[in-house]
Amino acid sequence: DAMYDAVPLITVSDFGDSSIDEQLESAARLLAYHAAAGTERVVLTATMPNWDTHTTDSLNSRFADLSDALAAFAAELAAQGVWDDTVVVGLSEFGRALGPNSVGGTDHGWSGHAFVAGGAVRGARVVGSYPADLSDD
Repeated sequence: DAMYDAVPLITVSDFGDSSIDEQLESAARLLAYHAAAGTERVVLTATMPNWDTHTTDSLNSRFADLSDALAAFAAELAAQGVWDDTVVVGLSEFGRALGPNSVGGTDHGWSGHAFVAGGAVRGARVVGSYPADLSDD
């Protein structure tokens, strides 16, 4: 706790109170500590479970939580001057169907997904092809 409290964040007000916000805020503090200590490389993990939404359409709120937390994390690391040296990798163990099921949730899909972000990452690209038709036919 003493080390954690000793490393202030530059944009601490941008983090929310969701679990992923708390994890990425802790990661930002740890990265600030390691940068000050001169550590060459740091690997940290965070988790965001409960994406298995068969019976409810909570994906929009889940994506909003993730997006907000990542935005706060990126802003903090940019303020620390380490965003260009950071790579964030997001992975899932299985895919979700693109359309809703009969009760408004989503079922298992045929592909997994991943994203990569960071200051030096060439973004705004989709690797692969997006289906022209999302119907079940």
